[in-house]
Amino acid sequence: MTAAHHAADPLRFAELTCKRLFYPCAGEDWAPVLDYFVAEVDHFIFADLHYQFDRIRPMDVPGLRLLPERTWLDGHAYAALERPSAYGGRGPRQIDPARLEETYLHEASGRLIRVTRRRGFAQYALKEIPNGSLGVFFHRGDSMGEGGSDAWFLANRPRRHPPSRTSSRA
Repeated sequence: MTAAHHAADPLRFAELTCKRLFYPCAGEDWAPVLDYFVAEVDHFIFADLHYQFDRIRPMDVPGLRLLPERTWLDGHAYAALERPSAYGGRGPRQIDPARLEETYLHEASGRLIRVTRRRGFAQYALKEIPNGSLGVFFHRGDSMGEGGSDAWFLANRPRRHPPSRTSSRA
């Protein structure tokens, strides 16, 4: 995804009524997604099990400037991904969810872009989004290897864990 590719089809999302994008298992792969969809999307939600907020760095995307006064954290800055001892360390993963909310200024248009980085199970992050308010579901796939989350969104697989705790803000 490049800006040149984006410019080639300026009307491709002209009828997008919901201006929210959800990207599960995103890791730090946000720059190309922001670049590609910034003209159409007002709120980006990136979800990943491995986000830690003890060393927060602004997203480095040309044309977006962080507004630090509009940044806040809901939840603990750091959380370990644990497996309960009741299962001998082989049971379902437990993680303390958290949400980093940032606002960026899109310098070309003057629009404010909200970016949420949500730590935790992306399935629960998706469930937190109000019905009818998601415009783009962006998923590149995930795997067990290379630090992947082993989360499956486009498959009919049963869950094998109890519901996790949720954070206080949606």
